[in-house]
Amino acid sequence: EEEKEWKKSNDPIERFKTVLFENGIITEDEFVELNDKAIKQIQDAVVFAENSESPSLDSLMTDIYV
Repeated sequence: EEEKEWKKSNDPIERFKTVLFENGIITEDEFVELNDKAIKQIQDAVVFAENSESPSLDSLMTDIYV
């Protein structure tokens, strides 16, 4: 229960949403529309990743800087 309450009051998306609403920057409808677009983009990215071939082992360390 305590963890749920902490997440509710500290979720950065919820906190940002509250700031946007309180300052009249965005309406509930606009937020819902943007949120739906974001969810769709994430779903599309997951589908793309799942349907893509796995990278070769040779490319495993590509673009990694140590």
